[in-house]
Amino acid sequence: MTYWIIAALSLVGVVLNIYKKRLCFVIWAGTNFAWMIIDFKEEIPAQGVLMAVYFVLALWGIWKWRRKR
Repeated sequence: MTYWIIAALSLVGVVLNIYKKRLCFVIWAGTNFAWMIIDFKEEIPAQGVLMAVYFVLALWGIWKWRRKR
């Protein structure tokens, strides 16, 4: 059930991004971090590394969008 909630939140982040809402990056940071933990726990290291990169990119997005205020 947890996986479905994280997946749904990931999609909410996409929709918020379509509407240019900064909150999308916060949601993505949280969901990417969660997927990263899950992937490493499930021994899927390549996917875990990808999610780690997405997590860093989400943090970068938060930083960049806050600077434009």
